[in-house]
Order: sequence, then C-alpha cells, then structure tokens
Amino acid sequence: GTMTVSTADLWGHEIEDLSMEVELRTGAVVFSPVRFSAHGGKGSARLVYHTAPGAPELFNLRLNILSMDTESIIKELGAEQKILEGKLYGDVELRSRRTPEPLSRGLNGRARLVVERGKLWKFVVMSKIFSIVNILSIDELFKTGLPFRAIKGDFTIKDGVISTENMVLESDSMRMSAIGKIDLPAATIDAKLGLHPFVTVDKIISNIPLAGWIIAGREKSTISMYYNLTGPLRDPDVDPIPVRGMSERLLGIFQRLLEAPVRALEQKKE
Repeated sequence: GTMTVSTADLWGHEIEDLSMEVELRTGAVVFSPVRFSAHGGKGSARLVYHTAPGAPELFNLRLNILSMDTESIIKELGAEQKILEGKLYGDVELRSRRTPEPLSRGLNGRARLVVERGKLWKFVVMSKIFSIVNILSIDELFKTGLPFRAIKGDFTIKDGVISTENMVLESDSMRMSAIGKIDLPAATIDAKLGLHPFVTVDKIISNIPLAGWIIAGREKSTISMYYNLTGPLRDPDVDPIPVRGMSERLLGIFQRLLEAPVRALEQKKE
C-alpha cells in the first residue's frame, strides 16, 4: 500500500510531507521509497524491518539527507546552546542486530556526512583547548561563531562504535581534523584532534606548551597542534600530544588532512 502523512513527530523531530510505499513480505516489512521534508531540507530512505523473531537483524536502513539545517537538528537533540550551524548533506547505511542490549550496541554500517557554509561555536572540547593555548584572534571568532566552508568525514559503525580517519573542518581562520572513535553505548570518546591555525608563529608561540605542536609550511609561519580526547563524551579530558609520541602513520594522516583542501561531497539530485 501507500502511506502519506502531512506532519509527524519521529523521536522528537518534526517530519513533513512524509510518503512511502509499504510492502508486506514473509518475515519483513519494506518501506521503499520513503520521502520526507525536515529541518528545511529533504530526505529519502529505504527501510526493511524484520518481523520474524528468529531473524538475526532487526532492521536495515539506507538514508539520504539533502540540505537540512544542522542547528535545528542539534537543538531538537537537546542542546541548550548554539554549537553548529550549516547545511547538512549525507548518505547513511545502518543495520542493527536483534539481540544486543542496549540497542545501540548492535548498530553497524557507514556514513558520509558534510556540513557546508556554517558556523562553529565554542563547546567543551574547544574551551579546554583554548585554556591550554591562547590564540586570541580565533578565540574571539568563536564568540559570534567561527565561519567555515565545510566540515566533512567518512564514518564506520561497528557494534555501536563510530570511527573515522578523515573528519576535517576548513575555514579561513584554521583547519581542524579528528581521528578516533566514539562508543555510543558507553558514551565515551577516544580520539586525536589536530589544529592548524592560520596565524603567524610570533602571535602564539609563547602560549603553546612544549608538547603537542610542530612548525610547518615553507615559510615556517604556521603551527600544527595535536590533542588527545579521552573519557566521557559530555566532558572528555583534553591533553596535548608530543609529536614524537605519535606514530608515523598517524602523523602522516594528520598532515594530509591538515594540508589538503576539503573536497565537498557531491550532491546527488534525484
């Protein structure tokens, strides 16, 4: 059959213009195609929900996101202050095993996400970084939102743990990259963050701890700093990393991410 809904509430998110084809199969219900509007953008999906009690998987989901407002998404997730704004694009594939408790421990899949032309406000991690090194010109930008051209990354999900090796932010003021993982069921993070501010050395060199930085660039005019993020996701510990303590592989990944331009995800039009 066919189902249409003008407005709906899905886990606290307002959905509009929802339409889907529904097919009942032996041991499964298939929703495809699913189309909807949300957060000022559009989405499409294919969902297979396995109803047979003995099925190893609970559901399979493929989701495409086109130009959704990131700020309103984060607000509906419970954020009390501004963290991020911009247009979100992405492709997500998720599947869940039936047996694990909590449900998030059974999540597996992948995602590619891009936020374009937005602003980033200071949140707990950035506050801790700027308490270690004072880059006044960039710290001031965070008060009104640091403009950026793009934030993007490829992510894998295995048993509820989200991992990435290429998350990167590019703006006219600095470039950031992150490598590591977030354990959703445990609500913990274990990641490394690279920060490459586009300011001259003499403005910040006196405020940088001996560990965790390296001068880069032909003119020796910029600095890359590295930090370890560990602990509870809501309030992780942030510690500078000595460059000599990083493996060649990890340092090579960071150098490629911090020096290469961000290539935006190609937007697929249906």
